[in-house]
Amino acid sequence: GGLSASVVQLPEGQDADGLLRAQGPKAMEGLIASARHWLEWRLDRLLAPLTASTGEASLETLQAVERDGMALVEQLPDGVLRRSAEQRLDVALRGSGEQTFGTLPPAVAVVQPSATTARHRAERRALRLFVHAPECRELLQCLAFQDHACRAAMEWLNSLALVAMEGSIAVMALELAGHLQGAVQVEVNQAAAPGPDVIAVLHRAHEVELQAVLDALEPITT
Repeated sequence: GGLSASVVQLPEGQDADGLLRAQGPKAMEGLIASARHWLEWRLDRLLAPLTASTGEASLETLQAVERDGMALVEQLPDGVLRRSAEQRLDVALRGSGEQTFGTLPPAVAVVQPSATTARHRAERRALRLFVHAPECRELLQCLAFQDHACRAAMEWLNSLALVAMEGSIAVMALELAGHLQGAVQVEVNQAAAPGPDVIAVLHRAHEVELQAVLDALEPITT
């Protein structure tokens, strides 16, 4: 129904009421701020038998993880989250140490930087506006991106917007960029941290910036 869940891990032996009574609202607010996307949490639990093994996992363990993992993936709709889960499951089963457990890996191919054009610059402006002006996101989601890296970056940012706490999407985007590669990494980085002066302008005059972006990038019509 368009909702997305996050998971808060309470200290061992405590429930929410006990934590509030013992440490006050600030403790609970801190936990909520660090809540993890439900899919990351679910994959951690599913892959725990592999990470807990001191040596190579047994064939039975690998088969059980693969079975449960595929059952989870089949419940996900096509899109970034499903590709992310598929890739993380594949990496874990192959025993690769390239990915950090607890973080969804990039589910897009490495896109090399392309020549900057006027349209490309406008698409970059749209990405920055999406991150720093939440009032504009609904319209920006309707834009047709031609640059492959910008289009992939928007997919990632849109997924982050579904789970990000208020004001935290820029921080999450910077963390995500560390797990991306090539031009997609560049676009996400630049959208999340274009510089304090640019961010101030986006906050102060987001309507003007939105109109400029809409003038340059024709929205998709249905």
